[in-house]
Amino acid sequence: MLVPFSIKLLLQRLSFIHPSLWICFQELLGHLRGGVGPAFCIAYVSSSALYTFTLYPFFIEGEASLRAFFEFIPFIITLVAPSLTHELVAQEYQQKRLDQSLALPISYPQLLLGKLGGAWAIFMLGTILSLCLPLILSFYVDLYWPTIWVSYLGLVLMGSMYLCVGLWASVWAKHPLSAWLISFFICFSLYLLGLSARVLPPDLAEWAQMMSVHSHSSRFNLGVIDSRDLIYFFGMIFFWFTLAVETLRMKVNNDAY
Repeated sequence: MLVPFSIKLLLQRLSFIHPSLWICFQELLGHLRGGVGPAFCIAYVSSSALYTFTLYPFFIEGEASLRAFFEFIPFIITLVAPSLTHELVAQEYQQKRLDQSLALPISYPQLLLGKLGGAWAIFMLGTILSLCLPLILSFYVDLYWPTIWVSYLGLVLMGSMYLCVGLWASVWAKHPLSAWLISFFICFSLYLLGLSARVLPPDLAEWAQMMSVHSHSSRFNLGVIDSRDLIYFFGMIFFWFTLAVETLRMKVNNDAY
C-alpha cells in the first residue's frame, strides 16, 4: 500500500505546483495501467528490432549500419502513435466525464497540454528503450553518435507532431475509434506525400515535398539539422495543438460534446 499512497501524495503535491503536471501524471498512470503504454513500447521496439536485425540485413558489405532502422522507424511511429492519443478526450466524451475536467481551475491549453504530456512521456519511454538497438550494434562497430543523436531528434519531433494531430482528432471526434482512424489517416497521408512526389507533376511534387513528414525527417537521418525542417515540425506542432484548443473551446461554448 506504500507505493500507491506515495503516488497519490506525489500527484496531490504536483497539483499545487501546476495543474497540467497533475493531469500529465494521471494520463501517464492511465496509459501504464490500461496496458496501452506497455503495448506501445513493445510494438515500437520489437518491430524495429525485427526489421533491422532480421528482415533487413544490417551488415551491408561487411559494415554494420543503422540506416535500415532510421528508415523504418518513422513508418512504425506513423502506425502506432495514434494509439496513444485516441482516448485522451474522446473517451471523456463517451463516458460523460469531460465536465469534471473542465471544472478544474485550469485553462483549455493547460488541460490539453497535460493530456498530451502523458502521451508524450510514453512515446519518449519507447524512444529511449529503442536506444538498445544502437547500443547493441556499438559492441560490433564504432558508431558515429552525433549522427545518431540528430536522427533521434528527428524522431522526437516527428512523434510530437503526430501526437498533436492525434490530440486534435480526439478532441474533434466523439468516439475513440473515430479519433484513431482520423489521426491515422492524417499521419499516414503526411508520411506518404513525400513518397508520392515522384509520380506527381513538378508543381505538385514541390508542394508534396514541402508538406511531407518523410522529406523533412530524412535529412535528420543524415545527421543534418536544417532550419527548414525545424520550422516545419515546430510549426506543425503549434498548428495542431492550437487547433485542438480552439476545437475544444468551440465544442464547450456550443455544448457540442
